[in-house]
Amino acid sequence: MDTTNNQPKKVAILGGGVSSVTTALELTEDPKWKEKYDITLYQMGWRLGGKGASGRNREISNRIEEHGLHLWFGFYDNAFDLMQRCYKENNRPLNKPLATWEEAFKPNDLVVLEELVEGKWEHWPFKFPRNTQMPGTIEPNPSVWEYFGLVLSHLHGFYESSKEALESPIDDGDDDDKQKGEPHSWLDGLEDLGEKIGKELGSIALDIGGKLIYGAMRLVEATIDNHHAGHHKSLLIFIDRILKWLWRKIEHKIEDNTTARRLWIAMDFALSNMRGMIKD
Repeated sequence: MDTTNNQPKKVAILGGGVSSVTTALELTEDPKWKEKYDITLYQMGWRLGGKGASGRNREISNRIEEHGLHLWFGFYDNAFDLMQRCYKENNRPLNKPLATWEEAFKPNDLVVLEELVEGKWEHWPFKFPRNTQMPGTIEPNPSVWEYFGLVLSHLHGFYESSKEALESPIDDGDDDDKQKGEPHSWLDGLEDLGEKIGKELGSIALDIGGKLIYGAMRLVEATIDNHHAGHHKSLLIFIDRILKWLWRKIEHKIEDNTTARRLWIAMDFALSNMRGMIKD
């Protein structure tokens, strides 16, 4: 507000992309916004949407160009909340196309990555697990520690399903890697949960790799509400052991076994991210 003459404050918004239009919408949410602001949005051309605009080429089926398909991930809660508010205020007639936001957005769990192997592209389908939550509900996000639990849970399932598809089973390896019904000596020193987790690892029917991932999962789950630097250090030990063990077992299969290679890529990518987050 201009305090000298009580005039609305002039606001210039440059561009008509998603961020600009969102700014305009939020500024005009207040019923008395016209008393506060004099807003002008400047856009080159007639089309709003910026890089998210569709129908670039009207001569060829109004196809999308420049940035391809536009995807909103399910964790974009603020974006979905904004879209739902827009639909509610617009009160679009139900007999019109895309009458509701649910009609405008369709869930998709399948993503296909492309992997260049010996000069040829190979498809790598990946299906994300779906939950029952509704995008845009603005619920509290999981903590970093809770995210670790989710990641480890998914990796555990991916590991168990992938190793079965390998041409030859992953062997437990050298004598110093075998459980023989007893916890690893390196597990004995794991903070408060070392003894308990060690006993569980000795009793469940998993190979060493499965037991390592399971142990990391249990550490996170059991300390979800009360973890400290000692637990962080313990999880780092688990991560290092998982990666070292897995690489030792499948490094000779990486070049010619697609399942082994992708198992390593997925595990290394996820666990290295976790490791970096803990270190930071």
